[in-house]
Amino acid sequence: MTEPRTYSHDELATALANLEWLVRNRDATFHPPTDTVVCGDGGFGVESLLDPDLTPATQETIEQFWAEVLAETAEGDPPEATS
Repeated sequence: MTEPRTYSHDELATALANLEWLVRNRDATFHPPTDTVVCGDGGFGVESLLDPDLTPATQETIEQFWAEVLAETAEGDPPEATS
């Protein structure tokens, strides 16, 4: 059995930005059982969401994401986790 792949923060931000853009602008949906993004009469594998050139939203979103992370970090330590 193969180990599940882990993704970097940038990869996750890219995938989420691409999916959000496709949902908002192309009426796309995600079909979890097949790991497919359905868009119009076709679709593509969820791994395609990792492509930073897939949609126009990606670059701005990644830069905004990291700016927000850095701003939150500068405000102080994150709250402690509770058990």
